[in-house]
Amino acid sequence: MNHIRRTSGGATGRWAVVLAAALVSTLAVTEVSGAQGAGAAEPVGLAAPASTTADVVTTIAGTGAAGFNGDNVPALSAQMNGPSGIAHDSHGDVYFADEGNNLIRKISAATGNVITVAGTGTLGYNGDNRSATTAQLAGARDLAIDSHDNVYVADFYNNRIRKVDTAGTISTIAGTGVFGYNGDSRAATTAQLEYPSGIAIDPTGNIYFTQYWDSRVRKIDTSGTITTVAGAPATPNFNDGIAATSASLSWPMDVVFDSAGNIVVSDLGTERVRRIDTTGVITTVAGLPDKTYYNGGYNGDNQPATKAELNHPYGIAIDGTGNLLIADLDNQRIRQVDAAGVITTIAGTGASGFNGDGLPATSTQLNFASQIGFDAAGHLLISDLLNERIRMVAPGTTGSITGVLHGPGGEAAAGVHVVVYSATGWWVTVGSTTTAADGTYQLGGLPPAAYRLRVTDFQGRYRNGWASGRLTQPTGDAYTVPSGGSVAVDLTLAARPVGKIVGTVTAGPDAAPKANVELQLFDGLDPSHGYVMSGKTDSFGHIHLTHVPDGAYYLRIIDRDHMYAPIWFHGVAPPLNRVGTAPVGVSGGTPSLIGIHLT
Repeated sequence: MNHIRRTSGGATGRWAVVLAAALVSTLAVTEVSGAQGAGAAEPVGLAAPASTTADVVTTIAGTGAAGFNGDNVPALSAQMNGPSGIAHDSHGDVYFADEGNNLIRKISAATGNVITVAGTGTLGYNGDNRSATTAQLAGARDLAIDSHDNVYVADFYNNRIRKVDTAGTISTIAGTGVFGYNGDSRAATTAQLEYPSGIAIDPTGNIYFTQYWDSRVRKIDTSGTITTVAGAPATPNFNDGIAATSASLSWPMDVVFDSAGNIVVSDLGTERVRRIDTTGVITTVAGLPDKTYYNGGYNGDNQPATKAELNHPYGIAIDGTGNLLIADLDNQRIRQVDAAGVITTIAGTGASGFNGDGLPATSTQLNFASQIGFDAAGHLLISDLLNERIRMVAPGTTGSITGVLHGPGGEAAAGVHVVVYSATGWWVTVGSTTTAADGTYQLGGLPPAAYRLRVTDFQGRYRNGWASGRLTQPTGDAYTVPSGGSVAVDLTLAARPVGKIVGTVTAGPDAAPKANVELQLFDGLDPSHGYVMSGKTDSFGHIHLTHVPDGAYYLRIIDRDHMYAPIWFHGVAPPLNRVGTAPVGVSGGTPSLIGIHLT
């Protein structure tokens, strides 16, 4: 295990960051060699905690921008437009359906570049038995790869199942191109389809796919004959424990096989995942069994999966140990159902968005993750639809940031709030803690990445700011946590003197002194902009706020006589979750003079 400290000068040198704020300016960074300051004891670092293994999320393809910027582009520079189905071949290449671009593409394991496998980028159908890269597709939604590396595509709007062989030739193996249903037990190429969505191949080479519109699961056997294996009964019946061909489905999106040969289907409209066993009986394995139509939700994890609400289950997969994974689309989560039937979240926070890479999987935001699959090493891959990225969930060895905080006289800075932010995301909070009585702190469970620290003393004893020495945004020094290691960041905090804010409030056309006006101060140096204190004008309209810690503030002005509307001083309100330029400053104990006129 590594234990890293920043040193300066000789072996006894130590960097200490003095957080000294100039009025609405920058923080000063002071290098201290040897002792930490007059009378200060040399800080003693904490022992690094044992490293742990936690799943982290990284992007393996996509820029976050929707579009198409060419072929043979490095995966992290390649634009995409609505990534969907995902799979890998025997060479380790990762294939994905670029649905909005009407393409099937792959990430080459050999080069790391993205290459088009099928489609021209133009929505349509222009025939078969031709090079797949000259063939039009129409909203290709999912794909599967057989043991010979042939690629099968659910060509959604073309109402066809297409095959791209290893020579790169495309053909239709099911569907006429006409939307509809004209019966089963016939050659699959003569059967009408209704929006094929998910697709899978069983161990013997039979192909299964879901039909989104008429809510069926159909099978193409190795002789090319098509049949229905679930859904679309003559009489609607959403019950469990019945023959799958007598059971109703509602917009089934995906299909996979578990290790026992059972068929597993994500039934989006009923907010369930259902299983068809080898005898053809259907049951619910996740989601509430009494759900029948499109009313999803979220009621927590760590409970039986059949008591858990889902919210549009979309892509599904079975991992190498038999766990069922579910892309819970509108819950912005990837859920796992283990062998005991217990559901948990393994990725996603429940909030849609993008908050960077390298974070623990359950601290990483997703943006309507639609489909999931695996790479050749068994790592979970996610088509993060509206983030326009392919993302990977893989174990990462975590480390920590530890250290000790002292005050300017060498005293232990107890009770100081320490927050760690991602160095690559904007205001992405990773963790926080409060210093102990001896000034020590420890932030553990951090995946290998670069981080920034911010300290806030809510007791007003020390100046608040970034350990990097910057005030207005998380830039400057970053502390890199190595795999399984610990970084020690010891800080000496500058004192935060107190001053005062004085002045006068007047109102109306004659600028008469205004009494009973409340002035509320909000911290301008912390992104949370917490309330600090308040006071009221006296009968002469005088402002006299004392014991105000040095810093920058936003000032809210409220007339408690309700004659004038509340305003922010100089019209400047605190920006959301970031530091801006606050209009009122207190520095060095010097009174800050302000004048306010209400109209």
